[in-house]
Amino acid sequence: MAHAGTAVSQPFNLVFIGMYHVGKPHIFPCPTNRFGILNRTLAEHGSVSEPVVREMAEGTLRLSGADISVAVSGVAGPDGGSDEKPVGTVWFSWAMRGPRGISIDTVLQRFEGNRESIRMQSVIQGLKGVRARLPT
Repeated sequence: MAHAGTAVSQPFNLVFIGMYHVGKPHIFPCPTNRFGILNRTLAEHGSVSEPVVREMAEGTLRLSGADISVAVSGVAGPDGGSDEKPVGTVWFSWAMRGPRGISIDTVLQRFEGNRESIRMQSVIQGLKGVRARLPT
């Protein structure tokens, strides 16, 4: 998503990329509350879950002042899957600012393929979701 967000020709006022992985804090360490994710939510549901992407999308929207945000959390593999959350499990959430406040949509996808394929399918799904929610 980060590469796709910076490789577009249409200008954006803000592209905000955040990454947090409990098992790999050396990647981009940042406190979970920076994105609005409660530690309790992470502990109860795990990072690949609907409640986490909802909190992440809403928190990022509030933090950035943007009109729309997308949050993605998944298991791209080749390791890390479980019976409950197998490789290819990806949660998406889009938060939109509108005249009636913030609305949030979530979608669960189960993609097939190798790590790179799952990552690319996730980027496409996330950006399609943004496009579908932009005003016409």
